[in-house]
Amino acid sequence: MKLNSMKNERIRKKCIAIVLCMLLLIIMLVVAVNTNKNQNQEGEYITSEDASRLLEYITQKKFDEAFWDGDKYVTVQKGREIYSELCGSAAIYPISGKGDKKKLTEEEWITIYMECVEKLGMSDLVYQTDYMMLAETSGEENQNKIYTEKGLVEYQGIDISKEKYKNNTYLMYDKVIIFKIAEKEDEVQLKNVWLDKYSDNVLRIYTMDGYVDLTGVSLEEAVEETIADITFGQGQVKNVALKKDLIHGKILSLSEEGIEIEGYGKLQYEEGFSIYRTYAELSVGGKKDLVVGYDVAEFVVGDGKLCAALVRKTPDMENIRVLIKSTGYEEIYHDKMEIQVTEDTMIKHGDTEETINAGETLELTPDSTWLQEGRVYITPVNSTGRITLLSIERNCGQPSYRGKFEIAKVNGRLIIVNEVLLEEYLYHVVPSEMPQNYGIEALKTQAVCARSYAYNQILYNGCAQYGAHVDDSVSYQVYHNVEANEEATRAVKETCGQVAVYNDQVIDAYYYSTSCGVTTDAGIWDSAEEKPYISSHTVNENREYLDLTTEEAFGAFIKDKSYPAYDSDVQWYRWTTRVTLEQLKRNIDTNMMSRYEANPKNILTRNEEGEYESVPIDTVGTIKSINITKRGKGGVATEMIIKGSKNTVKVLTEYNIRLFLAPVNSKLKRNDGTYIDSLSMLPSAYTTALPVVDEEDNKTVVAYEMSGGGYGHGAGMSQNGAKSMAAKGKTYEEILKFFYEGIELKELY
Repeated sequence: MKLNSMKNERIRKKCIAIVLCMLLLIIMLVVAVNTNKNQNQEGEYITSEDASRLLEYITQKKFDEAFWDGDKYVTVQKGREIYSELCGSAAIYPISGKGDKKKLTEEEWITIYMECVEKLGMSDLVYQTDYMMLAETSGEENQNKIYTEKGLVEYQGIDISKEKYKNNTYLMYDKVIIFKIAEKEDEVQLKNVWLDKYSDNVLRIYTMDGYVDLTGVSLEEAVEETIADITFGQGQVKNVALKKDLIHGKILSLSEEGIEIEGYGKLQYEEGFSIYRTYAELSVGGKKDLVVGYDVAEFVVGDGKLCAALVRKTPDMENIRVLIKSTGYEEIYHDKMEIQVTEDTMIKHGDTEETINAGETLELTPDSTWLQEGRVYITPVNSTGRITLLSIERNCGQPSYRGKFEIAKVNGRLIIVNEVLLEEYLYHVVPSEMPQNYGIEALKTQAVCARSYAYNQILYNGCAQYGAHVDDSVSYQVYHNVEANEEATRAVKETCGQVAVYNDQVIDAYYYSTSCGVTTDAGIWDSAEEKPYISSHTVNENREYLDLTTEEAFGAFIKDKSYPAYDSDVQWYRWTTRVTLEQLKRNIDTNMMSRYEANPKNILTRNEEGEYESVPIDTVGTIKSINITKRGKGGVATEMIIKGSKNTVKVLTEYNIRLFLAPVNSKLKRNDGTYIDSLSMLPSAYTTALPVVDEEDNKTVVAYEMSGGGYGHGAGMSQNGAKSMAAKGKTYEEILKFFYEGIELKELY
């Protein structure tokens, strides 16, 4: 009995001990949970330190501890004071239902802060955006910067080291991260990334800002110079999807939708299509690296779409592709193509090749079955073969072409592209742009200018959507309008491969017919790209700068027919014309909408506040006045204000001014006393525009008289100036360096 009692006592004590242990464990768990909960809640509140820092960005004021009454966190009351001061009223304070002494959460503070930002008119400067952090940077030049999926980003005042591979919403000041607002749960995928190499769980990728090392990456195979999609989320690299399928071929056309590749047809871009230059040092490329007519890249494909282009080399630039326009250069499309060949010629359509014999003709229409298989290729068997286009007319008659033709069906009609050696292209450009009697040195200048221009147009891909680099009209360089001649061909051959370069870059070698005695700079085109080689100077031996930007200075200069210049004996050196008010109104009403649609920022209308804005209008009403209000270097008119009964319009650019002041139904008197009728635009914008009053009442404006000089835009080389310089014994290199400041000549090949 006594033994049982002792046994029961031990059990009772053991149970009590177990209960006490369990109670202690529960208490510890409760304390831990509450502590963690309190810590989490503390972390959600906005500290006075962070609030001060953010306020300094928008107020430029310092906020010390006294301002916060010594509080570590921002209270509801203090938030109300700030809101009232910055927004002008506390009545619409966005936080309600909380006592004044309660702490503001980070979310509540950001709501208040962003309303203050908007009220202060700083929304363009302070905003929210998402970033995913890839890796921290190294090096003094990258201090306070971090790699993100959108590039290298600067940050200030926050601990960003723990945010790797996380997708967060941040507060930005200008382009600097200043505060983390929230962490997002969704994943982020980097499309078509260049994988440089992989080793020991480190994947090196290439971004627009250089190489970035991703750590903690697990791959089953070694990769090197591969394209992949990388998925990130919740602080880790979740997946690396390799893309290894490659194709290559000549680029036949290039558009916003996709690329036509010889042998593969037209392929669309995948979202996130990337371009990498892999020759020399790896770099991120652009669409200009994908040159039409050349096989310079390998393409990564996936699911039938283009994921990336790996540009392996630069094009040799030996060939140029010319879009042939219809008779009169009216349009790029043709309803039929009829040719005659001088030698045996190969015709390829689809997988079929056949030959037409010398002297035979061939006709294609949009309904031709050959075009259902894709492009049709027409190539003479020998390089001496010529293809005559019987279906178009030029000044030389029916032109005969060197090289080969590609014909495609686009929008239900035909596109004709002539691919030809660049040098042979120039045989037919130089005589179309400059008469052979200008002399061999002048023709050489034209050859170098035309070659330099063509080189850049190949890179610019101006007609890439049609599979060409240029067309054959004045929109680029006139091609095959007149027959090739011995002097022009000699000029091309004696300058073979030569281009004009500035700082080792081929220049945009602008040229025009005749100067008014001065040139202008590239500012007439409002170009963001600086072209210091296009400068303003007199076109005479002095080669000096004249300030002709005022109406008084330019008016005196342009009326001086005796001012000495290399092209002062040319009939276009000075001219005058008078255009009636009725004709000017017709010019303006006819061209207003088309010029606005061409570039809305160049046609501005005065609003009720007296400011000019870009809005579509079709008339100014009855013309009350026309004034040239701004001149560029050399005195070229670049801004004109037309005041009308309905609208007042500011017209920008020399081209628009020439169009609006055109002597469409008027005579224009030239320097030699000869007249010319009905020009569609003024010869140049080096002009005055002065009102002509009625002879009877001596006050009613009935017309405007334009006194001007030169023919063309006036930037770069005057062709007639070059002719005169050549006649005076100047070499083509001297002439080029006279018109293009600081250039050198370089051989392409």
